[in-house]
Amino acid sequence: MTRIVKHGVSARYFIKCPHASTSPIPVHIGALPSESHNNGPKLLDCEVVLVVVIVEVVVVVVVVVEEEVVVVVVVEGVVVVVVVIVVVVVVVVVVVVV
Repeated sequence: MTRIVKHGVSARYFIKCPHASTSPIPVHIGALPSESHNNGPKLLDCEVVLVVVIVEVVVVVVVVVEEEVVVVVVVEGVVVVVVVIVVVVVVVVVVVVV
């Protein structure tokens, strides 16, 4: 899993090579490492990893930023941020794989 920190919001997501049976490859937003951190297959061997695999993975992360609950949804490579102001500070992380 990879932690992305942007504007005080933490999000976690992972992708997997559709043609390999190895573990998921962590990838930073805006960067394409030549290989995974666990010496997995190179991304050059996964032609459509950023298009196909992110469609298969839906990550919902609820984090607390200055007494606000920020819901970060990663779907098909698009990051949607929904901010809900609350009184109680709660941290919930839900990962759903379709």
